[in-house]
This record gives sequence, C-alpha cells and structure tokens, in this order.
Amino acid sequence: MIKDKVNTHFSKEFNGFVWKVMIDEKKDILALEIRNASTKTTSFTCININNQQVTIDNLQLEDPWFCGMEIISDGILLLHYYMSESSPAHKGMIAFDAFTGNKLWENYTHAYAD
Repeated sequence: MIKDKVNTHFSKEFNGFVWKVMIDEKKDILALEIRNASTKTTSFTCININNQQVTIDNLQLEDPWFCGMEIISDGILLLHYYMSESSPAHKGMIAFDAFTGNKLWENYTHAYAD
C-alpha cells in the first residue's frame, strides 16, 4: 500500500513527454511511458514510490516507436506492440520485472484483454 507520508520531492528529466502514468498499488511502483515524436522513440521508466529509486530507466523495445504500456500489476510491467502504424490494435505482450528490468517472458500470439 502507498504510504500516507510519501516524500513527494523527486525530480527526473526524460527524453520526451510523459505519455502515460500507471501505479502498481500492491508494490508501490510508478510506471511511466515516455514518447519522443522527433526521434520516434518510446521508453519506459519505473520508480519505487517509497524510496524514489528508479528501478527501470529508459527501457526500450526492439521497435522503439510502435509499442506502449499495457498495465503494471504486482511488480510486473506489461508492454505491447501495435499491429501496424495505422492501427490502434495491440499485438503481443512482453513482461518485465518492475524492480530489476529483467524480461520475464514474451508472447506474440496473444494480446492483453481487460
């Protein structure tokens, strides 16, 4: 659970705009999707809310533009690719440990469903 008295004094610069923000309330991790349109790159950062430690910094997938953040839950950051440049449909799932950045698994035959 997120503590009542979290230190809110945290600063970090990113190479792009913060596009999406999600919180893992079970593990107190803040996950950010950062997009830079000029370089056509997407990166992902995770921050431990309790101690302001950056646990994943500037993670990029093989295709650094047509990808996004699906969800963060129970310490797992789930990312996806897009079917194509012109489609918002998601393709595949890539799971990372939000504390280490290690890739846990990937599956390109399924897509995430709420």
